[in-house]
Amino acid sequence: MSDPRATLGLQEEPGRGDGVESHKPHDGLFRAVFQDPEVAGSLLRATLPAELVRRIDWSSLTTLEGALVDPVLAASQADLVFRGELDGSEARLVLLLEHFSRGDPLVPYRLLRYVVRIWEREKPVKGKLPLIVPVVLSQGRGRWRSRRRLTECIEGPAELIAALGPLVPELGFSLRDLAALKPDQIRKDTDEPLASLTQQVLRAVRLRPTSEGIGEALIGAKEEVRRLLRGPRREKLEQVLRYTLMAGPIREEELRKYVEQLGPEAEALMKTGADWLREEGEARGRAEGEARGRAESVLRQFRLKFGPPTEADEAKLRNATVPELERYTDRILTANSPDELFG
Repeated sequence: MSDPRATLGLQEEPGRGDGVESHKPHDGLFRAVFQDPEVAGSLLRATLPAELVRRIDWSSLTTLEGALVDPVLAASQADLVFRGELDGSEARLVLLLEHFSRGDPLVPYRLLRYVVRIWEREKPVKGKLPLIVPVVLSQGRGRWRSRRRLTECIEGPAELIAALGPLVPELGFSLRDLAALKPDQIRKDTDEPLASLTQQVLRAVRLRPTSEGIGEALIGAKEEVRRLLRGPRREKLEQVLRYTLMAGPIREEELRKYVEQLGPEAEALMKTGADWLREEGEARGRAEGEARGRAESVLRQFRLKFGPPTEADEAKLRNATVPELERYTDRILTANSPDELFG
């Protein structure tokens, strides 16, 4: 059965190229929550250097719309990009927020590519480029062990690279490592309830992916949950609760005893999310059943007309969508070869 997480954008995505990790379900929740500048601002204030936090005009923070996609590697895409202003300065500021579930030795290089893409998109003003500050949220099973600077990714003796100075490009990033933080610290330094709750759930899903671990994270964030139930981001809370069912190896009944402690409203949201997942799964199951039936029908016609299909042709038919199979059903009546069938 197909995974209903796809509807929320929580499915696993293809790798981004360069040998880096594939996106995990966590990325869908990360983007859905932190694309809101107010929520992202809370995370950024807890992560960026104090001098920069003091100088940013946080009311000016806006999401930079449009995907920053590498034209060569189309799957390579930055997570979230924001534009802001520095208080009392004409300097432009761009904040690049990336999420990783697992360390990657080429993170600084990947961030550099995004920085260059932003510079290509943002026009120079008076011959100068905007200030771009990369920020990484790490949700790994252990503390961040990967490289933090671009020069660490470049071959050659460290003393030679250091001696070359500005001849070698350099880039670092500001890191928020959830594995290195306790839930109390997350609650203390993140002043927006949705940002705090999401970080605690992401941390629990990676460090303690059990009903107890995730349930305790929800109970620990009880105040954040209650604030969200009373506020305008109630639907985001439902999304977080759905995610807890989708991302960890837990069942609804295992988590329900913890959600009950959050109050009847949270319990109702949990039930709504679970019902939605079941309905979505059943609908996708029916659609997949229809596609399998159509594929078998076209394969029977294929064998009668062209003989046994190659492995590639059979895979193409079995993996085709319903609209594609409808086209093949029509074409096979007049096609003189498999090439003509697939067009």
